[in-house]
Parts: sequence; C-alpha cells; structure tokens
Amino acid sequence: MTATSSTRPQLAVLYLAIPACAAMLSAALFNEMLLIMVGCLALVLAALPFSRWLALVFFASTLVFRVAMSFSPIVLAGYRFYAADLVAYFFCGVIVYSLWCVLNRNEPPLFSGKKEERLLLFVFALSIFWGIVALGYGMFITHQPARNVLGDFRRIYFYSIGFCVPLGLGLNRTHLSKLKYAILAGGLGSVMFGIYRMATGNLYRATTLYTQYPRLLADDETLSLAIMLAYAVAVMSTDTVIVRRIMALGLAAVSITFLVISGWRMGLALAVLSPSFAQLCLAIVRGDRIGGLIKRGMVLVLILVVLAALAAVAIVTLLPDSATHVLVMTKQRHQDLATPFVGDLRFYVYKQAIIEYISHPIMGTGLGHEMEYFALTSNGLFLLGHGSTHNVFLDVLYQTGTLGLLMFAAFHAFFCRYFLRRLRQVPPEFLTIAVALFTGYVCTLIHYCFEPTNIAGSVAMYLMMGFLLCCARIPASETPCREDA
Repeated sequence: MTATSSTRPQLAVLYLAIPACAAMLSAALFNEMLLIMVGCLALVLAALPFSRWLALVFFASTLVFRVAMSFSPIVLAGYRFYAADLVAYFFCGVIVYSLWCVLNRNEPPLFSGKKEERLLLFVFALSIFWGIVALGYGMFITHQPARNVLGDFRRIYFYSIGFCVPLGLGLNRTHLSKLKYAILAGGLGSVMFGIYRMATGNLYRATTLYTQYPRLLADDETLSLAIMLAYAVAVMSTDTVIVRRIMALGLAAVSITFLVISGWRMGLALAVLSPSFAQLCLAIVRGDRIGGLIKRGMVLVLILVVLAALAAVAIVTLLPDSATHVLVMTKQRHQDLATPFVGDLRFYVYKQAIIEYISHPIMGTGLGHEMEYFALTSNGLFLLGHGSTHNVFLDVLYQTGTLGLLMFAAFHAFFCRYFLRRLRQVPPEFLTIAVALFTGYVCTLIHYCFEPTNIAGSVAMYLMMGFLLCCARIPASETPCREDA
C-alpha cells in the first residue's frame, strides 16, 4: 500500500496529539507525578509515526527475547504486565490510523483486502467475541478468580490482536523486505543463548510438576530456530547466488544442531517439520509432483544431517566439558521418546481436560478455570498438578465449549486455506520470507499442541499471520515504495 500525504499516520498523530498534550500539560504543571505521566504519553505519541518500523523491531524482539518477554513481568496493582503486552500499543496505532483514513474518506488498510480476507477478519472477530463471552461466563457465572480469568483471556485471545497490526498499519515492500533480518536475529539469538548456556553451565530450567529439568534452550527458542531453518532451506532452494546458498546451508546446519541438542523432544520434531513444510510450500509454488518433492527432500535431509554432525563435532571440540553434559542430557531426552504415552504427563492432563469438557460441553468451564489432575510419576506415586493442558486447542475446548473451539479452529483453518491459495501470487522477492513465516506459524501451532502457550510465542505467531497476508496483498508488478514511515 502506498500512503498519500493526506493519509499518513504522522498527520493523524500530529492533529490528535497536540491538543491532548496541551490540555494535560496545563494540569501537569501542578503535579510532579502527572508531569511524568504526560512526558511518557508524549514519548508514546511521538513514536506512533514510526510504528511501522517499530512493529518490525517488536517482532524481532519476540523472536530473540522469548524468555524475558514471557516470564519477566512488571507487577502493577496486583496484575502482571509483560513486554509482549506492547502489542496493545501497536493495535492502538492501527485504530488511530484507521480512524484517520475514515475521516479522510479513505479505506483503512485493515479492511482493504479481498473478499476472502474480509471473511477471515469476520471469523477472527467472532472468535474474539466468544472469548469475551467466555470471560464473562468465567467471572460472573462460574465465579473463577478475576486474575485467572483475565490471564487466560490475555493468553488465548488478547494477544491475537497482533494479527491486525501488520494489516492495519499498511506495511509495504520497504517494510516487508526487512523481515528477513528479524528471522535471522531470532534464530541467531537462540544460537547465542545456547552457546552461552553451554559455556557457562547455566542451563534453562524447565519445571514439570515439582521437578526441574535442565535444557539448553527454552521451549519457545526452538521455534526461532525452526523459522530460521525454514528460511535457510528456502534460500538454498531458490537463490541463484552460490555464496548466499552456501551461507544458508551453514545456517541450516547450525539450526538443526541446536534443535537436536536443545533438550526438547519437540526440538527433534521441529528439525524434521521445519524443512519439510518449507519444501512443501516451495513444491506448491513450483507445481512439483510427489516424486520430485521426495527426491529433493531426501537430498536436503542427507546434506543437513552431515553438516549437523560436523557442527556437533565442532561444539564438542571447542567446549568439551559443558558440551559433554549437554550431549548426555540430549541422549536422555531421546530415550524418553520410547516412553509410552500413558506414562507421559500429557496423558493425564488431556484426560482431565476431556472430563471437564464433557461436564460443560456448551459453554465450557469459563476462562480462568485452573485445572487440577493427578499424574503418575516414575516412582509409582500420583502427584497433584495444576495449570495448562499443554494443548491450546484443549484449553479452548474445555474453557469455552464446543462453539469456542469451532470458531478458534475455523479462524486458523480459513487462514491456512486462504494463504496457501495465494502463495503462488506472492512476489518472488518475498517468497523465501513467506515460506519461512508460514512454516514458523505452522510449527508454532503444532508446538502449542504439546507445550503451554507462552506469551511472546503467541504474539509472534499472530504477527506472522498478519505479515503473511501483507505479503499476499502486494501484487508482483507493484513499484517498490520508498516511504520510510
């Protein structure tokens, strides 16, 4: 989208901010705290004209600082506020820009897509509406704790407003072309965290029931590696410059290595799923037959396995003591793959979620319900656990009922159908980015079918959905836009 001078967000902010700041500044002169608040508001308003670029920086931050943005809140008035909550700031920017477009009799970018895209936005709105209904049901009917209700609504529904941010801000070619740097920053950031933990022995601690297990990476950090792996595979398959293909090959090998030694079984799964989905997307674009797809996949897997083995040898050589401990931990996690599902914590969590759903099939338990379950431990004892189901779809099902799950699932199903049908129309210069982001979206959704939904990961997933639709909106013949705002 090319913004004209009459629809630039800078003008909207200028006309709205000046009278608001002038009115509040007169009152701030009599109160020091109010003066500080006005200063903060002025900074926020001043940053709105650059919200498009800041949205890219925010997206990159959700890929790099997943742990900090998900588990380091600021507590105000008894409620926790996370860095990922800044998505609300960008959503407010979307509202301001959309209102300004309406006042100037222009169509807001959020609603400028095709008919199918508007239908997708309608289903999205229905899902949010049902989330609000479930919030009220949990707070006023089943009388769940208000803090739990708001926490579940934020985790499942509120962060999905990130879907509207790239669309509503009207990102163009100039902005979308920089997404590759966010992808690389996320993957390399996870690699750096892994190297730091391996070198210092200060491993990430994952807690299950009452036991802590050391991991090289946080569970969500593996998703950043999966996105970078998909991007590397796409570059290797489409780029004609040999140097870039060799560099992409190295990035792919490093990504697979750290996924395998991450300490997570999902890391192993993502090491397979990420390149597989990337190749599938490229096969759709090329119109490959199944035989050609399998052949390409086998060659790619062989190359990546060899390079990953060489990278693992290099790690052991450079960091022998710490690396040995990590490799022992990795071997134990691989052996856990042979554990029967009935011996896994998720078996008992899933079972209890189904029981709760059967008891409340229409409206669910309401948001805020803290599920309790008994899980069998390795020593033969049953311990009481509580918390998430480790499956976002089961969370939605037992807390919001049948209709809630149908709306939630329909939104994601319609999105996948719409984007895959538009994938061939994505401009060639954005194909590798689109393949990486769609693969990252699918891997994130699969990941949250087995792990708790984390804040930064949820925001990143919905931002990726918005970025993908922006890529699909741009016609291949459009002249690159030079606007920097």
